[in-house]
Amino acid sequence: MKKGFTLIELMVVVLILGLLSSLVVINVNQSRIAARDAKRMADMGSVAAALASYYADNRVYPNGTYSVMTTTLKSNGNISLTPTDPLNDATYFYYYANYPSECSTDCVSYYLRASVENQNNRTVLDGPPYYYVIKNGDVSDNTTLP
Repeated sequence: MKKGFTLIELMVVVLILGLLSSLVVINVNQSRIAARDAKRMADMGSVAAALASYYADNRVYPNGTYSVMTTTLKSNGNISLTPTDPLNDATYFYYYANYPSECSTDCVSYYLRASVENQNNRTVLDGPPYYYVIKNGDVSDNTTLP
């Protein structure tokens, strides 16, 4: 009697190992998506807190784009680093707008938005793309986009 494995047995083992490794890759990718979305939501919370501090000092919100707003917050000491999206590309980026639209001195409301990858993390029902939104310090549910 010969000792060893048949070709069929070896192929079954390789197939099982391939299936297990594909499951691991899928789970790792989902974990990465969840981590990026968690960072986006935390960044939005940090910026909202910095905006609240700025508003307490100045009684208005900074005007301009996200980049201009974070530069203003940094120069006033309300935030130390500019939070950026983990992917920071044409689809995933941070957005800031103030109200009334195009205000220059009387900006009394603001809107922060981050694109999220998992639709379960969205606050706006439309999509894709899916958005996580904070308006004036509050996470906005079912908000229409301006």
